[in-house]
Amino acid sequence: MSFVHRTNALSASNQNGIHTATHHGNSISERTVQDSLLNNVGGQDKVTVFNILQATISLLEAYEAPEPMESTCHLLAFTLKNEFKWEDNGFSILFDLLEGKSRGQYLKDVILTSDELNAFSNMIARRIDKEPLQYIIGQWDFHNILLKIRSPCLCPRPETEELVEYALSDIRRMIRDLRSQNNPRKVRVLDVGCGTGAIGIAILNMFPQDVSVVAIDVAQVAVDLSRENANFVLGSPQESCDYKVVLRSTRDFEPKEMDFDEFDIVVSNPPYIPSRDMSTLSEDVLDFEDYNALCGGDDGLDVVRDILRQLPQWCQNQNANEKPFHSTCWMELDSSHPSIMSLLVENYPGVSFVQSLKDMSGLDRFVQVEVLSK
Repeated sequence: MSFVHRTNALSASNQNGIHTATHHGNSISERTVQDSLLNNVGGQDKVTVFNILQATISLLEAYEAPEPMESTCHLLAFTLKNEFKWEDNGFSILFDLLEGKSRGQYLKDVILTSDELNAFSNMIARRIDKEPLQYIIGQWDFHNILLKIRSPCLCPRPETEELVEYALSDIRRMIRDLRSQNNPRKVRVLDVGCGTGAIGIAILNMFPQDVSVVAIDVAQVAVDLSRENANFVLGSPQESCDYKVVLRSTRDFEPKEMDFDEFDIVVSNPPYIPSRDMSTLSEDVLDFEDYNALCGGDDGLDVVRDILRQLPQWCQNQNANEKPFHSTCWMELDSSHPSIMSLLVENYPGVSFVQSLKDMSGLDRFVQVEVLSK
């Protein structure tokens, strides 16, 4: 995940044990937003798609809300349900309209209904308060699937889609190797710190018949949302996909709970922000998303160490003939971590450093380690 600099933040724990930042309600009311937009476009009969796009971008800029143009296009596309389905990518069509391209011109003079303007004004008020787009909309695309998103679970980010791709590459190889030995069993995946369920569900969506996924998280709200998303994306538990999510920490989870002895691949986007860097995160991150899902302790590696310590117990093969490959683990980390991981891994018997890789922005982000057979 990538984050934007900010100068300060407050934090607190709620009744569910989720450590989230404290924010103080909308800094602007829905009515104030609507009045401002109406004034800027010249009245209700001038509330066209093009006019409201321009007026809203100016309003968001004035309040220093994140990504004014992108936010306006996303939220207006979601509002215009009579014009777009989610899969129509209305965001990019509105973006083209703003840039004068032909694709969105048919919408230029469409007038918003009063209900649409009310709903849009409410969402813009929330965005001015720096609330993430994913929470405002309540859903978001991630690696060819659509997930339900709720605070305080972390909003899925593009970097984590890259993590999924690296894991999928190994899973394809594992499936091929098992089938070459006429072994029909599924590849067993452990998603550590599942949050919304994005990683495990995206993997299972790609290989519904060849993969089983177990997801763990320490937060009940994350476990509940992961189950909801699994049913939403994959279908009811009675259908063929094999997805289980349990409330466990990295220190007290054992594969035997799932009626087998080992996992083939562990994938994790753990809390990894060093505590000293937490105050530099942008308001839309720190004021709304789960603090404990972001902060990884003094150096950001507390949960990473737990994962490295547990990998042999989770993954070591007891029957070398049954599995023609080493188990592997992929993690998404802070950009300061990959350069030290090869040395850190040396402290954990049975685990070997394989490689580190950069994300799409050129930052060191992903680490692969391997679990050695006994």
